[in-house]
Amino acid sequence: MEIVISIIIGITIVFIMINFINRKKMDEFDDFSGKKENKENKEETDNVDRFGHKITSIDDIVEVDYSQNYEGNDKERDRKYRHIIFFAYENIISGNYRMAREELEMAAGLKARGNYELGKFYYYCKSDNQNAVNMFRFAYNDGINEAVYYLGKIEEESGNIELAIDWYNEGAKKGDINSITRLGKIAEEKNDYKKAEEFYLKAADTKDAGGIYNLVNLYFKQNMREKVIEWHKKLMNEKQITGLTFEIIKNIEFMLGSEKDKKYVELINQGNEFLEKRDYENARKLFTEAINYNERGYLELAKSYYAEGKGEKTKEVFERAYEMGVKEAAYKLGQYMDVVEGNEKESEKWYKIGKEMGDARAIYQLAMLYETSREFGKSEEEAYGIFEISANMKYAPAIMDMAFYSDRAENKNKVKEWTSKLLNETGLIELGKNMIGDAQNLLEEMGEKIEDKISEKDYEIEYDEDLIYFIKKFKSWN
Repeated sequence: MEIVISIIIGITIVFIMINFINRKKMDEFDDFSGKKENKENKEETDNVDRFGHKITSIDDIVEVDYSQNYEGNDKERDRKYRHIIFFAYENIISGNYRMAREELEMAAGLKARGNYELGKFYYYCKSDNQNAVNMFRFAYNDGINEAVYYLGKIEEESGNIELAIDWYNEGAKKGDINSITRLGKIAEEKNDYKKAEEFYLKAADTKDAGGIYNLVNLYFKQNMREKVIEWHKKLMNEKQITGLTFEIIKNIEFMLGSEKDKKYVELINQGNEFLEKRDYENARKLFTEAINYNERGYLELAKSYYAEGKGEKTKEVFERAYEMGVKEAAYKLGQYMDVVEGNEKESEKWYKIGKEMGDARAIYQLAMLYETSREFGKSEEEAYGIFEISANMKYAPAIMDMAFYSDRAENKNKVKEWTSKLLNETGLIELGKNMIGDAQNLLEEMGEKIEDKISEKDYEIEYDEDLIYFIKKFKSWN
């Protein structure tokens, strides 16, 4: 009986998540008419690499340049690679790891970056560091610099801190932002604030809001108020700052607020340091203490449960946050109902509440719901009327959607208006480099000359908090 129940639950979750994925926009893929081939299930051989070599230690890894194997038309290979990566993501989020692995092995045969994706799969989905290291080394040897961060991360988690630092230093030389940031964190943990500042300044040069926040928090720790103010102004007044969130803005405001506000953000930052290390118990102790200073601590507490894959507890704490008057909790509950439970009616209810409270993210997700689901009977014009509200609140994903919508309508003036807004306005929320690149491409197609054009980033699987939640959930069933 228990087996039958488990199977039913598994099928239900798979159906929910595939339904969720199919609702999301995939502008990158212009042709999904082809069907995936049915493949026979194969026995997993996680101690054998994709070349059939048995691996018993890291020393068994053969470091060879496989880039010469990637033959054929570049555009066609890129198209196939993107399709395969999308299908692999679809299978990961639905728990079909065997199929995901097979697809990622196919991706590795198309591009060197495929080895990097396969390494991330082993690391996150299978907790198989041995094969992850194998794939990351293949990727790094073929010029995928981001792979070096994971080589350092795995060594650090294994207790080999000196070797980890060597890898991070190697990544820093190559300009890898994750390696640079981690070196800053290590220096900060050792109270070497001068060295930490050097690394964080390098990260801040990339105009990434997360990197800037690390620098601001370092100054906050040292009671350097003027420096906090200086970088807060840069964060809010420079164009094309990526990754800026409402949370970052709010936390810096707390740093500049009352003693009570400062204590709150100090506890939150300390808790997030534990959360990064997956020390959920100590993180929650600090988040719970933070609630005594500000009810927003409930959002952080809920985040810790979500990071651990505890869905019902996440939902319960978000509901408590809403009861305590934290307006962002409405958006979070809508997101939970949408992503985790696949309950469109409930997510619509909470997004509407968020809309009434003026939350740009809730407004955007409500528009997304109306555009992609037939259940609500909304026209495209109605949905984009709501997108426009969010766009006018400086929410970058909505601005980019309005630009695409205008392009489909062949309204060149509107395309220019929205892309100009995205490229030149300051204080945009959740702006991504991919959006900057998309906006530049739209203008280029219209004959505009683009200076400082962002190079296109290879499509990749992002192991964000939602994907990691489902990975942890599936692991808890096994």
